[in-house]
Amino acid sequence: MFVRLAVLVVLAISIAPLGAQESMTVKGVLVDASCVQKEGAGKVLSPEHIACAKDCFSKGHQVGIFDEDLGLVKLVGDFPVKNSAKILELFGKTVQAKGMRARGGDYAPLLDVQSLVAAPPRPAK
Repeated sequence: MFVRLAVLVVLAISIAPLGAQESMTVKGVLVDASCVQKEGAGKVLSPEHIACAKDCFSKGHQVGIFDEDLGLVKLVGDFPVKNSAKILELFGKTVQAKGMRARGGDYAPLLDVQSLVAAPPRPAK
């Protein structure tokens, strides 16, 4: 009886995190995610690339935030589409996004965005 109870407790503890979502805050430059993959961060973070990012986003490309610590974080969910005017205004600027970390992502973390605001740039290291 004790062994069965112990097994059930261990199972319950190990399964519980599967449904849990982790909140996440990301601060960095708003970029076109596909351009980061193709061109690299150096080119995409330049002011000359903002027009390209806006054009790509208008064509349906995925948006992301380039964070100095995390690298590219892709923004998922319906926030970018429902707030497209705000997204277009913020390309190339430092932003802060809050949301829930989403499952998946080939090499970049995914953030299901709940809020996105302009933010002051990080101080130089």
